[in-house]
Amino acid sequence: SRNHIFFGYEVDNVSTDRLTVANRKLYHSPKRVEHLSGRPASGQTQQVSFRVYDQNYLFNQEQPTPFPQVVKFEADGQLSSEYGLAAGGTVSVSWTPNDNDILYAKLYDINGNVLAQDTVHAGESSGDWVDLGLPSGLLWATRNVGATSPEDYGDYFAWGETQPKEVYDWSTYIYCNDGNYSPTYYGTLTKYCDYPGCGYYDFTDNLTILQPSDDAATANYGGRMPTQADWQELIDNTTIQLQTQNGVNGIIFTGSNDNSLFLPLAGYHYFDGFLQDGIVGYYWSSSLYTDQMNPYHAWCFSFGLGSRERFIGHSVRAVRQN
Repeated sequence: SRNHIFFGYEVDNVSTDRLTVANRKLYHSPKRVEHLSGRPASGQTQQVSFRVYDQNYLFNQEQPTPFPQVVKFEADGQLSSEYGLAAGGTVSVSWTPNDNDILYAKLYDINGNVLAQDTVHAGESSGDWVDLGLPSGLLWATRNVGATSPEDYGDYFAWGETQPKEVYDWSTYIYCNDGNYSPTYYGTLTKYCDYPGCGYYDFTDNLTILQPSDDAATANYGGRMPTQADWQELIDNTTIQLQTQNGVNGIIFTGSNDNSLFLPLAGYHYFDGFLQDGIVGYYWSSSLYTDQMNPYHAWCFSFGLGSRERFIGHSVRAVRQN
């Protein structure tokens, strides 16, 4: 990695116990810092995580930094620490934002110049959820995970992953043991597998609903991802129409109480491509596809319920109980 000439000084002057930089600026020059998860609403407290990337010139690619990089946090609200020390490339801070607050995660060079930063806007304290009069009382989020408005596409996630990424295939999928997976090759799944023929060395755990730690909505928005049954309840208890809203094609669900929910046709990510935005939208459920002994798929919504391969990057919409 580059620009580690100050690494020795930083180790001598930065303690993992104190998480301070001894009244000095940062002494590393990593390449990038990126928001991973957490977006509390005003007055709510939540862990917000970032990842720090370095450039590996030997392989000419980015990688999470292996060094204890220091990240400076700034916000108007309450922070658990002004500085954080990345471990394995990841650093977190507890944040209680004010209204319209913004959290900054900054990387400095030896001269006090900002090398890179990322920002997180506080979630809305109201208007983030809509009551459609469903029998269960379930509330649906008004926008996609990672989106700033109902029409914004937001982020895309492989099923069971909580971070967006550049390439969506089996080789990058967290619960696939073998990147050489093909539709005729089995025995690769390492989690969420109810059929031995699909599990690594006949692995099964019979988990059929995403655990909270693997739920992109829980990690990045609040609430949880809807189950297959939640999607079916939405379909059965609303009227559904195609509609263009603020220039964005989507599907609108109108409940018995006349409240409505808009889902943009946000396309999807497949391998390194972004396909069919404005034409189709796929939204994950938290339910594993248990039919036909095929846990390589999970249930999703797109003009109805169906299944898709778990590695594909789809949109996520959150739900919570009223």
